[in-house]
Amino acid sequence: MVAAGTVLQGQDASIVYWDPRNPVAPLRKHNETHSDDVTTVRFSRMGSEEILLSASTDGLLCTSNPTEDDEDEAGINVGNWGCSIAKAGWIAGGGSVQAWARSDMETVSLWSGEVMILSMVRGLC
Repeated sequence: MVAAGTVLQGQDASIVYWDPRNPVAPLRKHNETHSDDVTTVRFSRMGSEEILLSASTDGLLCTSNPTEDDEDEAGINVGNWGCSIAKAGWIAGGGSVQAWARSDMETVSLWSGEVMILSMVRGLC
């Protein structure tokens, strides 16, 4: 599966999913996960399940099930950092899964697998 995020188009910013074996039409589109430009989409495997981490300039860091067609059912967790997120990614190791996020203002946050703020470090890129 391949995923991409879009910039805000009208009132929608979407996460679009494709099967690379048939890229002509998207498999699904989630339009309500974020309300502004999607800046990051990153896959991770937790056990036998794929999880998608997405971040946006709306300040939300979200985890979702990329194989779920119903967007309401796809959402797993949402964290609101309260500032525009420029980049985000996964940190794996030590038996736990965490995510990091970097704001447009060059602050960094670490989030647990449940998408709760662990700490913020100012001034890092």
